[in-house]
Amino acid sequence: MHLESSTAKHRILRNVARIGSQAYQEHACVQGTSEKYVLLDELLETTLSSLEHEITNEVLATKWSQVERDALRDFVDRVNHLFDQIAWQDESLTLASIVHEDPSMQMIRDAANECLRQVRASFSVEELLAD
Repeated sequence: MHLESSTAKHRILRNVARIGSQAYQEHACVQGTSEKYVLLDELLETTLSSLEHEITNEVLATKWSQVERDALRDFVDRVNHLFDQIAWQDESLTLASIVHEDPSMQMIRDAANECLRQVRASFSVEELLAD
């Protein structure tokens, strides 16, 4: 990651990057083993919840610049709207089809990557796959 920051910031931004990475989602969510499997909807929900807490808490928000808070707020707002457009409970849809074909999931990835660009953070696939 190209960002000087606290461990909490790094963890949160790495999760945003995981949301923005189709390669990560393919490896960890679609092809994940029983020992290393990530539920995509849980990744989204927990990341959004963490971000919401970080940017609204008076103390925690101070570690983020105003530009970063604005980018994170925009990301949370956009993804909350898009998350509900994905048919998570539709048994006819596979996780692979959500990852590869769902237009809302692609817009979520785009929002994540735009957020990362605005906060000037980047991660390699290897960093995303590391525990």
